[in-house]
Amino acid sequence: MDFGLMIYMLLIQAMMLSPIIAIVVCVVIFRSRARRSPTDRSRLLRGFIAFALAGAAIGVVGAMVFVIAATIRSNSGNGPLALIVYGPLAASVGAIVASFVWQRRSHVSRIAGRALPRR
Repeated sequence: MDFGLMIYMLLIQAMMLSPIIAIVVCVVIFRSRARRSPTDRSRLLRGFIAFALAGAAIGVVGAMVFVIAATIRSNSGNGPLALIVYGPLAASVGAIVASFVWQRRSHVSRIAGRALPRR
């Protein structure tokens, strides 16, 4: 097997398995914040899950827009099949970024001693 093809296949497998890695990273982020927070854990968990799911949804929508634009530009009928590979990766990146945003937001609100205002 060609070395380049082997690297490509490993990259594809890593992209498909990225949700497992994202779950581990998100659990670590939640545990680090929950351990230091005096807030009720169920309330923290609800907020965290809402942020993580919203981030994953934003990532998937972003990947869909990117794949559709690339399909239109390249005039390829097989373009939407790229969502099979890029969809899990986009959801994982979105969930991880949203988890960091949640952690930062909860850290800032804890320092201020109050909840952040809704916009």
